[in-house]
Amino acid sequence: MSPSDPNYSPPQSRGPSTAKRRGPFGIPIRSNDPDAEDAAKGSFAAGFGLGWLIMIGSVILGAVLLAANAGALLQFLFPGTLGVLAASAIGFAIKGRGRVAKGVVAAFGSLIALVLLLMAACFGLVMIHR
Repeated sequence: MSPSDPNYSPPQSRGPSTAKRRGPFGIPIRSNDPDAEDAAKGSFAAGFGLGWLIMIGSVILGAVLLAANAGALLQFLFPGTLGVLAASAIGFAIKGRGRVAKGVVAAFGSLIALVLLLMAACFGLVMIHR
């Protein structure tokens, strides 16, 4: 059979189909692969890393502002950082990437825990050398 023949149909690939499989009456067949659904929610580690990247970036921005004698802008740095963290967490949650949003929130929580531990250590050092 040649391609010019009216009954010719091109050969079908035998590999996995990229199109959604359809069942009777054209209803899409749901995949039983739980990893496909989990992948759509994102990665907790990616959110955690993104949260810390935002916080470290704000510290670097603060150092640049301090070096440029723009200290008056430093008062907006902490609220701005909180705003960016909140906006990214809310944005990821709205897009259905809940794990990334939880990672961003957990990164901020780990910052709070780190600050509390460092304060406790400093107070302990002060009390020892008193």
